Amino acid sequence: MELIIPLFEGKTVLEPASEARGILDFISEACPEGMGINIPSLFQKAPRNLFAILDKEVRKSYCQQIDQEHPASQLTEFLREYSKRADQESEAGMRFLRRMIWVN
Repeated sequence: MELIIPLFEGKTVLEPASEARGILDFISEACPEGMGINIPSLFQKAPRNLFAILDKEVRKSYCQQIDQEHPASQLTEFLREYSKRADQESEAGMRFLRRMIWVN
């Protein structure tokens, strides 16, 4: 939870992960180098309809500069290491993150 709470509060930014899939990967593709997804903005400024997210400019609006005030969350690295464990043959960590974000 120590990695997730700051992310949901907007204190950290979700850095794009090369092996991510789904909506988070789709949104992060629009983020320029040095930027990540601001999770609270994804909910506070949700697209008006499903097709609006197809517009790259809409996706860019969820990107935020990674800096001292908003460092990159270590959650991506944590999930990457989690998926490398011998007992993990799938990308359960990223599925867990996506579910947690959309459910909460």
